[in-house]
Formats: sequence, C-alpha cells, structure tokens
Amino acid sequence: MDVIEDPTCQFTITIKASEACQVKGGGGGGMTGGAVFVIIFLVLIIVYVIGVMLYNRFKNQQTGLAMLPHPSFWVLLFGFFVIGCKSSWNFVRSCGRDKSSSPGSYDSV
Repeated sequence: MDVIEDPTCQFTITIKASEACQVKGGGGGGMTGGAVFVIIFLVLIIVYVIGVMLYNRFKNQQTGLAMLPHPSFWVLLFGFFVIGCKSSWNFVRSCGRDKSSSPGSYDSV
C-alpha cells in the first residue's frame, strides 16, 4: 500500500491486492450459491405446479384452468405479462418518432 500526499492536501492511495483482480484463465469455475438456489427454487415450483395439476385432474376430476393451483393468480399474471409486452412494444416503436410536437414535452434547445 502506497500513500502519496501532494502539497495541496490531496492524497493518492495505491493498494495492490490479488483479490481485487479477476484471475485470468477462468478462475475457480463452478456455480455460485445464488445460481444453485435459483435452480432449486425453479425446479420446486415446476414440481409443485405439475403435482397440483395432476392431483386436481385425477382426484378432483377438474379440467382446464381449474387444474392450476390458484388459477386466478396465473390468469392475472398472464394479463400483466401481456400488458408489459404491449407497453414494451409501444415504447420501442415510439423511440424513433419525433417527440417535439407532442403535448407536455419540452422544447428542443
């Protein structure tokens, strides 16, 4: 560690540490704990949904959307997904348009 003080009360600190730099050649490899958690979480959700669907189909004799666990949630989630896609598409389409004539926008300088 080097500390250099200039006459104007400005300090320059240089710290050399191998932990601060990425190891060349790929490092240790492997997955992080967060990646393992996400994979396990997604697998558990898929197993849960499929298990409930099979239970509702064969034990409760339900068909269609009634087989899903919490069907109102999934229908609402799909609706939000569609709204998000439409909003994103409209945003992308409007990026190339001139905004100077639209109401509520600032004048160009």
